[in-house]
Amino acid sequence: MKTLTVLMTVFALFSSEVVSAREVNVASAGKAESLLKTLLQEKDDAVREKAVEALVKLDNSSTPLLLNAFRQTKNRPAKEALINVLSRKKDERAKKVLYEVLKDASYSEKAKEQAVSGLSELTRVVNRSSVEALKRLHELQKSERVKTKLKACLL
Repeated sequence: MKTLTVLMTVFALFSSEVVSAREVNVASAGKAESLLKTLLQEKDDAVREKAVEALVKLDNSSTPLLLNAFRQTKNRPAKEALINVLSRKKDERAKKVLYEVLKDASYSEKAKEQAVSGLSELTRVVNRSSVEALKRLHELQKSERVKTKLKACLL
């Protein structure tokens, strides 16, 4: 009887933790959407920067939402803010976008530096298959600061 009571207690605790985890995920997704809306629509750089910092602190379950927003928005300041967030998330799913930023001459030097910084943080980016791509990106850069950061990834 004692064993049954203990098992039921453990099951009840486990069940409540699962519900709590689901509630946290739903709350986190709602928070990510709210912060993303602020980032995309806000004109004030200080407010946008606060949204960036909050998005960076969220777990990586927000990355697909951020990637989608990056691809869809035409707002350049919002795109550059998203680069800032994605470069700091340490999520492999952002690698393709970070490469795209380095290929596109229209992005600012700051955005490109953030992209390089993000790539350098990814564990699987600097391997044999990516060295040639990074070398080509190095040659495309006009900014010496960006070139220096890319070169550091290759060493």
